[in-house]
Amino acid sequence: MAGAGLASCSQPIPSYTVMGNIPDSTFNGKTVYIFDRDKGQNIDSAVIENGAFTFTGQIDTAVLCLTQVGRKYYTTFMLENGTIQLNMETPNSASGTPLNETFSSYIQEEKRISELFQNEIREQEQDKSKVQELTKTYYDNEYKPAYMAMLKDFIDKNQDNYIGAFALQNLSNFMNPEEMESIIAQSSA
Repeated sequence: MAGAGLASCSQPIPSYTVMGNIPDSTFNGKTVYIFDRDKGQNIDSAVIENGAFTFTGQIDTAVLCLTQVGRKYYTTFMLENGTIQLNMETPNSASGTPLNETFSSYIQEEKRISELFQNEIREQEQDKSKVQELTKTYYDNEYKPAYMAMLKDFIDKNQDNYIGAFALQNLSNFMNPEEMESIIAQSSA
């Protein structure tokens, strides 16, 4: 029985390490925070030294967080146990853990669809009288269906984590309650 107790003592306690860099040395000595977006409160802090900062701690459940330094440097990321690297010059580009890799792919896909929409609208801007009509038509027929399909795909692939819930919340902006009930029932099956 004593051997079982020793084996459990040697198991590492899950923890997170979040590392980031700031290219602007004027922030040295300043405190940076991890802000829990769901609870609306700071949950960790670190001091910037030599343009770098590191947070360490433990968390039971992954949460969507924001870290911001000044107005220019910020990133949204999933705080979960593991080693997370923040690129403060590129918003929403955290890496190193499974949910952050998934969240980054979500953000990239969202950006790709939005850029397609914006490029299509720019091409149509020569005729100002038709821009509004073309924008609505393209939005309804191209952008919205592509974006909703992307959200549904992320919901299907992430039913057991925060990314699925995040995508479901965004999808609710495009659907009525009855349609949402159907999506929830499908993802629960």
